[in-house]
Amino acid sequence: MRVLQSGGLWRRLSRTCKYGWGQLPPEVCNHSLCMSSLLLVLLLVLLLLLLLLLLLLLLLLLLLLLLLLQLLLLLALGKESYAWLVAWLVAWLVAGQAAATGRKGGVQLQLWGCRSQVERRPSQGRLRLPQLLSKPAVR
Repeated sequence: MRVLQSGGLWRRLSRTCKYGWGQLPPEVCNHSLCMSSLLLVLLLVLLLLLLLLLLLLLLLLLLLLLLLLQLLLLLALGKESYAWLVAWLVAWLVAGQAAATGRKGGVQLQLWGCRSQVERRPSQGRLRLPQLLSKPAVR
């Protein structure tokens, strides 16, 4: 409690409780009750953010586990070259980039400081690679 009292957060919360929420007059507002409810809401929001971060870490762990399973499957099938793994990784990254950007006409892949763009022409229906490794990636 002393840590919160020393910082600016305590002053802001105290000012909010002192002057009310705009619904109650200041003399009706119970200062300690108001402060405890504000701190409870703040702790609940922090707990929710922590749970969201934990869920994100679990999802990342699941994706890494799937990648390891794919590698073990390729090794178990006797594929001595890693071309299949590299092709699968590039396809996975392109699909993830397309899903993240939401682009419909093409996919922009930024990998290892290089930029390439795969475009689909509606008239011809074929793929072309106009800028393969020609420009550095814009960060």
